[in-house]
Formats: sequence, structure tokens, C-alpha cells
Amino acid sequence: MIKRSIRSVVFCETALKTLILGLLCFPLADSAASAQVRKTDTEISSRFGSPARITRVTNRGVVGDDATLVIRVEWSLETLRPVTPLGFIGSVEVEYADGSKNTGSASVGASARQADIRVLNKGSNAPRKFKAKLETTFSFFDPNFATRNAEFDLSKSAPSSPPNTRPGGDALTISRVVAQPGCAGQDCFTVEWAVGEQRGFTFEQFGIQAEISYVGAVTTNRNASATASASARSAQLRVDNPKSGFIKIVARVTIKASATVQQRQSADLAGSF
Repeated sequence: MIKRSIRSVVFCETALKTLILGLLCFPLADSAASAQVRKTDTEISSRFGSPARITRVTNRGVVGDDATLVIRVEWSLETLRPVTPLGFIGSVEVEYADGSKNTGSASVGASARQADIRVLNKGSNAPRKFKAKLETTFSFFDPNFATRNAEFDLSKSAPSSPPNTRPGGDALTISRVVAQPGCAGQDCFTVEWAVGEQRGFTFEQFGIQAEISYVGAVTTNRNASATASASARSAQLRVDNPKSGFIKIVARVTIKASATVQQRQSADLAGSF
């Protein structure tokens, strides 16, 4: 568990009004924010096998160059999730009749479904066996790519880390929750987050959900949600303020992020000509 301490400021009534209304107040500071954060590592959901399957490997013989043979590797796309192919690299190792081996490879574009790969032509010492490999680079949209949870106790005051701190090696971090005044009779909470270096993926949208607990003799829970664009690093949530007394506010926040993910996966096929 990593604990992050950040400032907490909660606005409350004057002492006289507190006595009249019977409300319990929080410690005051300037510009209410959270403290004592409990967090877990970001959960990443995208694990995807190769969308391509090698369907056929054939020896096309001499094509243009007498010193080489053309081995054609063919494939099809077979996947339950829509993907966008970005390119293919086909490679083959052939074993000749005398047991010797030779390899070759070829790169083709996203629309290709076959690759012609050249290996040495050894005349009557023809290839008998093959091991073919196809590497596919592709992208796909994952609506539930990353999930981060954090809990903030807004009644505890502590020094704050900069809200724009980028997490080291983590895709997504909830930085803090800030309570804000002047929300037309409601309580406003701004949730702030940071993202790490986006390697192999690009965030598309953030979904923010929060349960706000007003803890006292009777605990009242309020739920709120919002969505934010890929470039956003904060979102404001509004909830109705309970009319009964409370000792502290606890904010439990979940951020779910969608992303476009880029991966490279391989498929293999071995056999005889």
C-alpha cells in the first residue's frame, strides 16, 4: 500500500451556526483537498493474442531469380474483437533433403494476406520441411483498458504533493480530491489525476465515479459520476449536502480509462512441403 498525503480543507459553519444547526465541523485549511490516500496499482485489462493465423505455406519454386526459391506464406485474420492491422512480417526456415537449413523473411503492408519469402535454391536438394512465423502489428480499441481506485479521507490535513506529478511507470494515478465551495447549494469535489508515459497505447476517455460518505452518528452516502476527454486531468463532481451532522467526509474514487492499444503478436506453423 502506498500512502500519499495531500492537503485537506473543508468548509464549515461558524461556531454559532454549528450550535444552532447541531452540525459537526472539520478542521479548516485553504482550498479543501484530500489526505491519507490508499491506492493499488493500475489494473490493465488488454491482453490479446495474434489476430492472424497462418493458413498455408507453399514452395512456389524459381520466380525470376534462379538462385532462390519463393516460399509463400498465407494467412487470415480471425478475431472476436475488431482490430486494425498495421503490418506483417513473415519469416520461414526451410530444411532441405540433406538436413541443411536456410531462412528468409519479408515485410508487407496492412492489407496483405500473403508474403513471398526467398530462400536459397539448392537444385535437386529441395526443401522438405518448413517452420513459418508471422508477426502481426495491430491496434484495437479497449473500452476498459485501465482501472484505478483510491480512497481519500477529507477530514485529515496534511502537506500536498503537486497535483500534476506524473506517476513513475504507472499508467494512471489519482492525485487528489479537492472540496470546493460555492456550488449552488451542493457540495462540489474536483478529482485530479495524472498519467504516465503512454507506450503502446493512447488514452481516449476517462470515466470517473465517486462515492462520497458523510460519516457521523448516521452515515450518508452520495454517488456521482462524470466523463472526461483524453487530454483532461481533472473532473468536477456534485452531490447534495446532507442536512444532518457529520464528523468527516470520505471519498472513494474509481477512474476507468478507455484506450487505443497497439500490440505485436506472432503465430507459427510447421509442416512439410
